[in-house]
Amino acid sequence: MTEEAKKAKREYYKKYRAKNAERIKEREKAWRKANPEKVREHQKRYWAKKFQEEQNKLSAEKEAE
Repeated sequence: MTEEAKKAKREYYKKYRAKNAERIKEREKAWRKANPEKVREHQKRYWAKKFQEEQNKLSAEKEAE
């Protein structure tokens, strides 16, 4: 895909999301309500990853000292 095509695609989806923001939010809200176990698992992985990144950052800072 050319850079120009990628830019056009990004613009299209940007406009689509702006135009349909409310509908998208409602659909996401309904999905989260229907899939609470998947939401919990995603949050668990996300925060575990964030914690690990912070630990790595602190370790790297200590080694630099």
